[in-house]
Amino acid sequence: MKWLITGIFLLVFVMVGIVVLRDWDTLIAFPWRLHFGYLGLTIFFHSLALGVTFWVWHLMMTRLGNFANTRMNFRFYYVSTLAKRIPTSLWYIGGRLVMYRQVGVVASAVVNCVVLENFIIGIAGVCTFLALWPFYTNIPNTGILPLTITGIVGLVGLLARPQVFVDVTNWGLRRLGKQALDYNPKRRDILLWWAWYVLPWIFAGCALYCAARAFTGQINLGLVDAIGISTLTMLVALLSTLLPGGLGLKELTASVLLLPWMPFSSALMISLAYRLLQTLNEMGWAFLAMQVKPPESEFYSA
Repeated sequence: MKWLITGIFLLVFVMVGIVVLRDWDTLIAFPWRLHFGYLGLTIFFHSLALGVTFWVWHLMMTRLGNFANTRMNFRFYYVSTLAKRIPTSLWYIGGRLVMYRQVGVVASAVVNCVVLENFIIGIAGVCTFLALWPFYTNIPNTGILPLTITGIVGLVGLLARPQVFVDVTNWGLRRLGKQALDYNPKRRDILLWWAWYVLPWIFAGCALYCAARAFTGQINLGLVDAIGISTLTMLVALLSTLLPGGLGLKELTASVLLLPWMPFSSALMISLAYRLLQTLNEMGWAFLAMQVKPPESEFYSA
């Protein structure tokens, strides 16, 4: 287990170093106007978003994985979330599988929760974006119809058959001669998790709003537009499951959407600096999570 956690931290450090070195000249040349109050608020709102997603993950693992240890879910969640910053989902999903195996949670339950987590997060993001759509000022509305259909079909379909992912998982387990999962989500579980997952999208938008002011000073970007831009870019990133949270794609999307308020070079630098700040914040939370020791130390002797 120690080699896994160490590897995640080292690789994230390498990724941060590559990004900084690659864009060093541009970063130095950019006319930064740092506002530390907004920097603090950026970290605060990003931390709130992480906190809510952790809490829902804990509820999922309690309900579907039969693992209700809050301390260990805290440790596993934040360390594996940091692994999203590493290219490909191998470290993110594989890390969760390895960590939960140490405490006796079967891999099929963890994978089922990961799939359901991302699906409900996506549905909540679509609903958040659509709810604020009448209040946007400069965000393109060309994708409204597909998003509306996706949101309605996804949420209604999941409420109509909340155990769909468990059924698919169990079908695969039976084909492999493995023991099927015994725990199914109920409609009230789906609604509760969906409602909780709306909050991180709002908090992430608030973090982007504060970051824009933290790095460049006063601009005309409104809070609702910031939430819309943040939500749309993260939805695009969520589609790129083979990339760490949309490496490159997310920054490019955000930069394009910020063009009505600033030049492309400024938008790109804000997106890049915001991502670096998010990564450093997640490293801090992951380091804190590592200090949470399991009650059975023999799980981590390897």
